[in-house]
Order: sequence, then structure tokens, then C-alpha cells
Amino acid sequence: MQNPFTAKIRKFAYGWTKECNPSQPVIACWDDNPSTDIVNVHNYTADFAGWDRQADMNPKKGAVFTEAGARWMAPRPSNGEPCEVIHWLNKRKAANQTIPGVYLCWELMAGNSNCRWYWGTPNDAPEPTVPCWTDYVLETAVMLKAEQGNAGVVFRVNQPGPGNDEMHGYYVGFDAKTLYLGKMQNNWQPLAAFDLSKLECRVVPGVWNLVRVAVEGKRIRVWFNRMHPSADKDNGLRIDFTDDKGPVLSGNIGLRTTGVEACFDNVVVLPASILKP
Repeated sequence: MQNPFTAKIRKFAYGWTKECNPSQPVIACWDDNPSTDIVNVHNYTADFAGWDRQADMNPKKGAVFTEAGARWMAPRPSNGEPCEVIHWLNKRKAANQTIPGVYLCWELMAGNSNCRWYWGTPNDAPEPTVPCWTDYVLETAVMLKAEQGNAGVVFRVNQPGPGNDEMHGYYVGFDAKTLYLGKMQNNWQPLAAFDLSKLECRVVPGVWNLVRVAVEGKRIRVWFNRMHPSADKDNGLRIDFTDDKGPVLSGNIGLRTTGVEACFDNVVVLPASILKP
């Protein structure tokens, strides 16, 4: 904090707060300074050596990352994804290092502009919306923990119940060998499938897989693990299906696993209009 006036305000605010004899520590920004009981830091990068330096800035005080990582809407290099931050915390724990507090994905808080736009968006850009949950793009990363079973996303979901297929909507999921698209009307109706053995990047337990679904009217497109353009002329598009038999045209989203433990991360929904024709 370079502005001397701002630093003076911080000092007086800290002094007044301590006079109130609070039961909890008082935190002030930024980093380590005489006006904070805990080191308060921010980091939106994947440079975890830098995270280590911040976490160890003052071992007597400890540290809290009040802005820990970020998950931007726009495609860009990692800014400290939640799974990466958790992996870093587990590494520190295994090494018997102090474990700082972290506020994961701070930009998702209500009222913060980054939950709708990312830094660098032009001024006055319209807010992305998903009107009525009709036509949208659903994307997530999915990790299977074993070779058996399948996991994926449900979309355009209506009237969900406790049973596996007890809903009206669609499911895109995969196992170690096959990518599936099916419809559920309180039963399972297979619509399309893709042989994943055709891909160079095989589905392996413990490895993340990217799934993207776009629904526009009766058309359903599914992308899975896009490879290098030289080996993937379709840019990851694996299924392109038009449901002409009683299509479900609107509804919510969800996550689903069958017969396997699975992890999900970076679940994002955006209007279908973001896709190129």
C-alpha cells in the first residue's frame, strides 16, 4: 500500500478496532503490516512458489488468502483453479508446513463483477444471462475415480425424482470406453454414442476430462477432450444429434454418477449464443 494517507487510515482503523477488544483477530490489507493480526494476501496465479512465499511471510501471524485463485469466464491460462489450490494445501500439509486460510474462487461472491464478467471485458458489455434455461452451453471437468461406472451431466431437467432415470431431460456421460447421450422420461432412452478408443487421450481414472454440451432447440452437441487440431479435425465435437421425437426444450442442469465415485470442477453455464455458428 503506497498511498501514505490510505496507510494512515488503516492504522487508525486498526487502533480503534483493537480498543473495542474484539474476540477475533483483526485483518487489514495488504500482506504483512503492523495493522493486521494475520497476514492478508491475494493471489490469482498458478505460481505456487509465490503462494508459498506469501503463506510464510510471517510465521508468527500466519496467513489468510482472502482472494485465493480465480475461475474466469473467459478461456485463459490458469489463475489458480480450486483443485490446484487444494492440491497445494495438501502438499503443505504433507510437508508439515502451516496451512493458511483460503477464500476459494473469491470472484463468485454476489455483487462482485467478476462473477459475471472477467477483467479485460470492454466497458458496458452486456451481462451474460441464461434466459429461461432453454438454449445454453454447459461445461465441466469430470474425473472418474475407477474404471467401472460412468459420470456426467444432466440438462434440460424437469420433474426430477430420487431414481437414476426418474426425470424428464437428457444425460451426457462417459465411462472408460464410451461417451453416451440419452434421454430420460422416467426411463433410459439411448440416443447416440461415441467410441472413446478412437482418441489418443484415453480416459484414465484420476485424470480430468472436459465435457461441453450445447443445446439449441432440438439440436444437441457434445464436445469431449479436445485434442491438438492436427489430430482432431472436429475440434473435440464427438456427438451432433437432433431429437425429432418429443424433444425436451428447457430445464435445469445437474451432475450424475452411476456405479463410480467421481469429481466435478468448473461447472459453467452460458447462453448458447456465445458459440460460433
